[in-house]
Amino acid sequence: MKTLAGIVQPFPRDWFINKKNILVFVALATFVSGLYFFVVITASIIGFSLFLPGSQQETPVIEAKNYVAHYLIDKKQQIRLAETSLSKGYKSPVNAKLKDDITAKLKDDITGDVINHNMAEYFRFLQTNIGVATSRNEKTEEIQQHLLSILPKNKAEELFELYEKFTRFEEDAAQKAKEWNMPENADETLELIANMQKYQQEYFGEEIADLLFGGEMKVMEYNARRAGIINDRTTPGLQKEKLLEQLTIDMWGKEAQQAMNENKDPYDILDEKLLVYADDLAAMDPATREENIKEFRATYLPPGY
Repeated sequence: MKTLAGIVQPFPRDWFINKKNILVFVALATFVSGLYFFVVITASIIGFSLFLPGSQQETPVIEAKNYVAHYLIDKKQQIRLAETSLSKGYKSPVNAKLKDDITAKLKDDITGDVINHNMAEYFRFLQTNIGVATSRNEKTEEIQQHLLSILPKNKAEELFELYEKFTRFEEDAAQKAKEWNMPENADETLELIANMQKYQQEYFGEEIADLLFGGEMKVMEYNARRAGIINDRTTPGLQKEKLLEQLTIDMWGKEAQQAMNENKDPYDILDEKLLVYADDLAAMDPATREENIKEFRATYLPPGY
């Protein structure tokens, strides 16, 4: 069993996936700009089973219906789709080109005791885009001065205190990751997410932890559950589609599916449909299978694709 310890950069994409494999999630500790970051690498759902070099483990039996129940993150439904990377209009705080927009939004968001659900991303943005110092102490000083320059003194100091705790957390998380195994299927991914959430809440308290990490953790959970549904080899494609729709409604609301599709390339939508119905298609004779694939292409690809 591979562990999360000792990994210092994301694996090359072709290590994990081909058109018959699915990358669920890999939580790992990596070293960037002199600071440890506890990050989550995600990928599009483009296949069936997690593939790691040298792994001969068989994919366990999975029931798709099990993934539309017992949700872990944001049980009170406080995190909106628009606040996450799944939204077309989402502006990631790690994008340096959006520095002015991010700073303006920060001023609006931090009022009273409010911290938005993307604060962890904002802290990582500070670490990589503010100042020119190379040493940790100097970098920390630059970030403190930056916060003082854009926020009222009391709010800047409050946020800087949280930022310092956040950086300590990421260093500690790099050590904690040594205790966790790399997930090899959707069930193990959900177990890892639960462990990560517990550790975050123990470190920061439930309220602050959920505000800091809730957005990215909810996206992780959503994609892991989608992977579990698509991974099922016993549920017919039509039922999988219904379960995927129910999952989206449960986690993001009734209007979310259309919003998500607007953010997808038509080929990605087509690929997903082919994966959902892969076992159904495999059971057909060649002529019928080809006819169904043509229908999928006509339905999901615009003219000229």
